[in-house]
Amino acid sequence: MKGIRMAVLGAALVFGVTTVASAQGGGQARGGGRGNQVARLMTDITVSADIQAKIDTIAAKYQAQQREMMTAMQASGGTPDDATRAKMTEMTTKRNAEIRALLTAEQAAQFDKNVAAMPAGGGRARGGAGGGGSPPPTTPPPAR
Repeated sequence: MKGIRMAVLGAALVFGVTTVASAQGGGQARGGGRGNQVARLMTDITVSADIQAKIDTIAAKYQAQQREMMTAMQASGGTPDDATRAKMTEMTTKRNAEIRALLTAEQAAQFDKNVAAMPAGGGRARGGAGGGGSPPPTTPPPAR
């Protein structure tokens, strides 16, 4: 349960950083290291300025909705229930489908690869090569 909570809070941080960067004009460039989930989904995909503007609009719409959910969740104790997690997943899936619909077949194939490479929970894996890695050990550390 703690892992899920951390994943959702991590996702909230990603959405918050993305919103601030976008408001400051930093959301226009695609960059893998910026913590921007949509930018990571667009890795190795080049689109026209018109399509990028549409993608930015879609991303902003869903970020706002997810931010509202996170605010409500934090106000009610901070732990997401199954319904909240399902709704967040549904919003991410809808966002990805709307973005994918704007792409050519070749771009969509790369987009699908990028979606598959994303770690569950909206970007928990940080720093290490290879993405999500293995789950933490289930045995406690030895007593001292």
